[in-house]
Amino acid sequence: MKQKNVLLLFSDQHRGDWLPGANGVKGLDMPNLLSLSEEGFSFTNCVTPSPLCAPARACLALGDDYDHCGTYNNRFCMPTDRKTVYSLVRDRGFLVGSAGKLDLHKPCLYWSESGWLPQLGKIGFTDAVDSEGKWDTLWASYTEANGPYGAYLRTSGLMNEYARDYTIRFFDPMTTAPASLPDEAYADNWVTDTALRILDRFYASGQPWFMTVNFSGPHDPWDITEAMAEEAAAFDPPMNDGCGMDPVLLKNVRRNYGEMLKNIDRNIGKVLDSLRKSGQYDDTLIIYSADHGEMLGDRGQYYKSKPYRASVHIPLILSGPGILHGARMDTPVQLQDVSASIAEWCGAVLPKDRDGRSLLRIAEGTDASPVRNCQISKLSKSVKTDDSFRGYEEFAAYEKTMSDQAFFSGICRDLDIPWKEIPPVNREQVPDWACLIAEEYKLILYADGRKELYRTDDTFEQNDLSGIEPELGEQLEKRYHLSVFRGEII
Repeated sequence: MKQKNVLLLFSDQHRGDWLPGANGVKGLDMPNLLSLSEEGFSFTNCVTPSPLCAPARACLALGDDYDHCGTYNNRFCMPTDRKTVYSLVRDRGFLVGSAGKLDLHKPCLYWSESGWLPQLGKIGFTDAVDSEGKWDTLWASYTEANGPYGAYLRTSGLMNEYARDYTIRFFDPMTTAPASLPDEAYADNWVTDTALRILDRFYASGQPWFMTVNFSGPHDPWDITEAMAEEAAAFDPPMNDGCGMDPVLLKNVRRNYGEMLKNIDRNIGKVLDSLRKSGQYDDTLIIYSADHGEMLGDRGQYYKSKPYRASVHIPLILSGPGILHGARMDTPVQLQDVSASIAEWCGAVLPKDRDGRSLLRIAEGTDASPVRNCQISKLSKSVKTDDSFRGYEEFAAYEKTMSDQAFFSGICRDLDIPWKEIPPVNREQVPDWACLIAEEYKLILYADGRKELYRTDDTFEQNDLSGIEPELGEQLEKRYHLSVFRGEII
């Protein structure tokens, strides 16, 4: 083996049960991801430390759990003064690149048109094009500083059409009508083209590298191009019992969600073809995962941020030299374990105070011992401090104004869209919560004192046992409070 590289393929809002193959969703044609799973090791029981973009991605960057990542919701920037897995790997002589949305400074709408900020160097990148996500491209289009994807749309003469389409989707988030963007301008296709340009430089460098490709999909809104819509119409998605949703709307949303995943798979194929042509495929650890899941109608809910399985369960596949082929295991793991695995692969070690645990020995078949025997996921949307912009203070003037009625009335006026007042709650909200998943049970604790208890084999979490098994709930709550402290695995 000439060198050890790492390719992290990372989606936004890909729930862990929507995968191709016999154990996944029938008719979900993702041949490249299926091939990676057949060549590699699938961790079928992976949970995000928090089902929201900024905290989940901060936990990944730091290899840390939610309570210690310093990024408690999307109103926080990840502090830039701590060692990340990116800086650890860079310090080992690796080139470290990224294309697409990192979401590590979520509250400020500033990226620069090139996608490079000095903060990216501070947290470990050598070559990165950090871009807006789907919604942030809209919000940023009304500031003085577009990100690189917005700049591309402006240069291509497509920004007004994009802004008009997304503003309509904001007011009607369940619309599944195709977007009018040409395929080459669709966000994930642009991310892939950007990633390929960075990878070409890495291939030619002769240095080992770590590259992360951050797709914008399958995050809402349910936007697909007209060409994608033709293919989506042939997909017959699973329709779970007990959703309580309009079946026609649910089917259309799930069709579009599946098509976004298929398009991500097509782009994964382009990246893998590039890697093969470079001659470095056999020297590269390839990882596929996501920041969080998507309710997708389960329990009558959409989106993320919920404590339920569809929201917190994520895919995780490792493939590469030395990794077992076609293996699957339901041992409990978490997203922050990816960081520890990458660090070990590159000859580095996470700081001792971090929570991530390497999965390489399991994936290589040298030690099947569990790295943890419980999982914790949390979200506190109510937290906000004066320290939210730490490391990005100079961009605080670009703070989002998403709930500002005057802001949106201006957008509608400029785009000739009929104005209507923004609903007080545009997304389903839940109180701050934490959940513990241990063996056969899952306990959810809400800040308002409510509790829910489910068996882990209750796939869609329809049967709350908290009133039937109160003593078990109390035992699990004690276990949760012990588990949040650092130390031995509880």
